[in-house]
Amino acid sequence: MLTALAERMRRDEEVPHLDPGSLARFAQPDIASTLRVIWAADKEHDEIRRFVLRLIWLGKIRDCSDLAVAASFGRYQDLYTGITAGRALLAAGDESARRDYAEYIKLQCASIPSTLVWEAVEDLFPQLIGVDDLLAILAVIHLGDAEGGGFRFDWNGAKLVERLMSACDLTRLIEGLLQQLEAEPQVGIGERSPKDEQYATALGVAAQRLLDLSPADFAPAASIDAVLRIGDRRMNMARRRASKASDAAELLHRTPERRRATFWRAADRLGNHRTLTGRPLLHPFQMGFLGWPPGLVPDDMDWLLTDGPFRARATERQLAINAALGLWSAAGEPEALKTRIAGVAATDTEMQAAYAEWMTPRIKSAGEIRSDEELAETLRAGERTQAEQEQSWIDFIADLRANPAQLRQLQPTTETGVDNRIYSLWQLLSEAASSNSRYAIDSVAPIAELAGAEVAAAFAAGLAEIWRAWKPTLHSARPIEERNQISTIDCLGIAGISIEAVTRADWALHLTEQQAMRAAEYATLELNGFPDWIAALAAAWPAAVEKVFAQEAASNLDDPTPFGHYQFLDAISRCDESVACLMSPTLLRELEARSELNRSALRPLLFILNRGLPGDAKQGFCALVLGRFQSSTDPQVSAQYLGAAYAINAQSATDALMAKLDPLGEAEKTALVERVLPQIFGSRWSLSASTDVHLDVTTLERLVLLAYGTVRVEEDHDRANKGVYSPDERDEAQEARSAAFAALVNTPGHATYAAILRLMDTPNFPVPRSRLLALAQERAANDAEHTAWSADEPLRVEQQFERPPVTGRELQLVALQRLEDLQHDLVHGDFQQGKTLGAQPDEAAVQNWMADRLRQAQGTAYSIEREVRVADEKEPDLRFRAKASDANVATEIKIAESWTMQQLEDALVNQLCVQYLRGQDGREGILLLVHQRQRPKGWGLPDGTYLKFDAVVQRLRALAVRIRSESSAGPQPEICVVDVSGCARSVGRRKSAS
Repeated sequence: MLTALAERMRRDEEVPHLDPGSLARFAQPDIASTLRVIWAADKEHDEIRRFVLRLIWLGKIRDCSDLAVAASFGRYQDLYTGITAGRALLAAGDESARRDYAEYIKLQCASIPSTLVWEAVEDLFPQLIGVDDLLAILAVIHLGDAEGGGFRFDWNGAKLVERLMSACDLTRLIEGLLQQLEAEPQVGIGERSPKDEQYATALGVAAQRLLDLSPADFAPAASIDAVLRIGDRRMNMARRRASKASDAAELLHRTPERRRATFWRAADRLGNHRTLTGRPLLHPFQMGFLGWPPGLVPDDMDWLLTDGPFRARATERQLAINAALGLWSAAGEPEALKTRIAGVAATDTEMQAAYAEWMTPRIKSAGEIRSDEELAETLRAGERTQAEQEQSWIDFIADLRANPAQLRQLQPTTETGVDNRIYSLWQLLSEAASSNSRYAIDSVAPIAELAGAEVAAAFAAGLAEIWRAWKPTLHSARPIEERNQISTIDCLGIAGISIEAVTRADWALHLTEQQAMRAAEYATLELNGFPDWIAALAAAWPAAVEKVFAQEAASNLDDPTPFGHYQFLDAISRCDESVACLMSPTLLRELEARSELNRSALRPLLFILNRGLPGDAKQGFCALVLGRFQSSTDPQVSAQYLGAAYAINAQSATDALMAKLDPLGEAEKTALVERVLPQIFGSRWSLSASTDVHLDVTTLERLVLLAYGTVRVEEDHDRANKGVYSPDERDEAQEARSAAFAALVNTPGHATYAAILRLMDTPNFPVPRSRLLALAQERAANDAEHTAWSADEPLRVEQQFERPPVTGRELQLVALQRLEDLQHDLVHGDFQQGKTLGAQPDEAAVQNWMADRLRQAQGTAYSIEREVRVADEKEPDLRFRAKASDANVATEIKIAESWTMQQLEDALVNQLCVQYLRGQDGREGILLLVHQRQRPKGWGLPDGTYLKFDAVVQRLRALAVRIRSESSAGPQPEICVVDVSGCARSVGRRKSAS
């Protein structure tokens, strides 16, 4: 098994996943000997080398530990080989090998990949890599993400700390981490350093474990320092890190002794904190801001008043009094406690000053008093205004509920305004409604809930009257600098139409032409694309909608702002296809009249035209954009035009591209190709609207060779592990180049297989020959494979000598086999019915005879259907229908000698492929040629030459191959022959039938 897997890897084939469970089924000596054989033969083959090392690691195969040792210690430069070798050594190596590996990691940690270092530390800490070793590694290693994982101490440091069992080790770790943080360059106030982020979780866990190992009445200084550091608001930690600090802080609050030690340690360490900018630390809230976890309780009053007078620093003595007074205030300001605090404060001048300041409110200046009074009056006025507004809304709704009939007598809409009641209700609706569109609110349910159904109905009727009477201001009528504005009453109109449209399905049919134009005008003002009702309006009133939209489109294209936002064109490009079809002729005329459009305007415009133009106009459009492509000197504009051409005729577009590239220099070629490729194959970052580009294998091969020959791999941007970046045209081109190659190799068919083989012979093609060979073999295998067999199918095949087809291709192959069997039986069978078939008087009789014989042979594979209706009411002569699925194969039957060569080719291309093979579930078809008698001269060609029947068949089969190779999603025809001309007897004149 292992040897077979290695052989598959040599061929660059995918291998199944192996885990320790699967390895456990094999005896270790057997695996070890096999792996040694594979290693000896292929240790320089990257994939096989890693495969062997992975098995040693997963299986902990100690008999092969020497292979892991030989591959470790920097033997291979490949990162993943190094990682796998390290894992194998750690899993299977003896103590000596593990110790040597630990020393190697400690010595080389600064120069080897951080992922390799982390995996060793994770396995060897703290036995062979101790606390001091870890601190030395952290001082030089790159922390954070890297290829393969990196050294994520922020996520992984906690589980290392949890392995430490002694207070001494925990203290050394905390002190070492804090020393490294203190040595870091200072960042701005309010900011945090990367190491703060990386160390926070480990510090929190270490502080917690150290407190757990300490007596309840003792708080180690290292734990306090760690909590102060990670509690510093400068760090702005994520929740998961802050939780580690809160666990340790909770332990520091458990006893008065711990709270006491923490308070005075914080006062000492935070007194000169740079955030204070020279101000004294006098209040507990200042310490809380700087990292001290607040949480004093009344029981702490005793030690605060005991310790306070004896603190060396005056600021700490004042801090004690302020903290005590804070507790007194929280306790309800009892007089006895106040007297006690006053007595202690009287023993020291600074403490007395702090007490006096607390007890003596500061006298405000006249300016401060006046400012406070003005602020208070402003707040009172604001509260009164808000209360009045809220009451006015309450009164407004109450009045409507009491008298909803008032909405039947609205003030008429004028050029300057609308009825205030409708406007007020719309304000409430716009606040309550949620819609993907900004203004096209289509429900009055919030108003019904607030004011009742009768009010809501009258409100909807009022909006309907308003939108008909009000003249909206179009963007084209505004100055350029005001085109991002909209009248509020215009918004009422959009909502009115939206509510009417959703209430009545045929609303658009009941409009006048003038009302239809008014509705179209409102539609152009919606912020997030056209409202949903525009499709119904365009269907009922196409001329009205086209007239309004044409005006706005022209105005949008006339926008003189370079590379402006073409909002109206964008809305059409995202709208219902019927609107795109309606506007395409107008927009095509606009394009023809404007030769200097920028790429921002072309992007939606060309997409609309490709989407909406009828088929008979596409060729003219293609000629226009190809002409613009050839004449444009801007690579970005050229690429836009060419992308539109590719959606119509990829072959012509490719010819035009090659012709334009020929006279260009290398720099100009690269600039153009870099911008063209994303237009054809797309990009994650490209703003170009996607088009449905159909590329045959020949065109794909030409584009792949162009892409790799112009956008060279050796000149690519290297973005790996380089942090955040802004993608440019080169990044888009690189991705599109890869997409082109993927599109080629993933296209089914023999033509793709042959193209991949040709790439192998292409000089300097950057994909290795071994990889191309593997892709070619994979392509051939995928094209040859059938659907997976079910568990009972082998027995069924043994009993019935056939497997029911499932896919269209499987059914097509079965049909071809049946027809080949029929051909053999007609000529060589016991009953030799060839003369019978040859005697059939016309094509209809031949079709019936063939259908009958194929039905007799159908078995469990298929059924035969005659004259099933398909697209455009066309009917194939017969259709194979799979019994195991919905797959079907249309078959057209022709008596070969009844038709000319051109007619037979038309039968294949236009009749079989165009008419019958258009459905998503019916791409496979068969053109069956029945040859009843010899044709003396053969089949004539336009050049005057004649073909014998065998040459006719070869010509048709070559045409079928070309059709199949154009697209895996397109028609897939096959040619089949039933030739009974050698056994036909003389029959009367035959009539041809289509």
